[in-house]
Amino acid sequence: MGILKDRDMIFSVDEKYTNIYDYFTNNNNVKKIDTRTLFLLAASIGFKHSRKSSLEKKGKETRASFLKVDEENLIFNMAYSDEIFSNDLEKLAQNDKDNLPKIKKIYEEYANGGMEVLIEEVFKDNWNGYELNNDYSKYYYDLARFILIETKAAPF
Repeated sequence: MGILKDRDMIFSVDEKYTNIYDYFTNNNNVKKIDTRTLFLLAASIGFKHSRKSSLEKKGKETRASFLKVDEENLIFNMAYSDEIFSNDLEKLAQNDKDNLPKIKKIYEEYANGGMEVLIEEVFKDNWNGYELNNDYSKYYYDLARFILIETKAAPF
């Protein structure tokens, strides 16, 4: 088991992004992305873009106990690279009781930052600041296209 997985830790995204999470996790949608996966995706995008945003009000939640080992490792890598730990493995591993709230905060801030990037780059005019445009139906395509563009390797 993992360090985070074994704790009763809950990660939250800012309430203003709950509608986006609901759209992609809603059971009525044919295509569905679970909250944990969407949270990891947003945090990864935030990390890649060096974009963090503080949590103003708790919204959608996911539990650390749902994480897989490789997902937990991803979170630790984000924390390790963050300015709080500054690539200092000893500092990260010192006292996990003190570090867990810091790791949680880093992860949540990257997830919120990633949502900001998604709004700017993917959802654009279909986001009014509170909810996605229900008349637009290509969010999955737009998200997949964005991910593909983001993961393409630069030519040598």
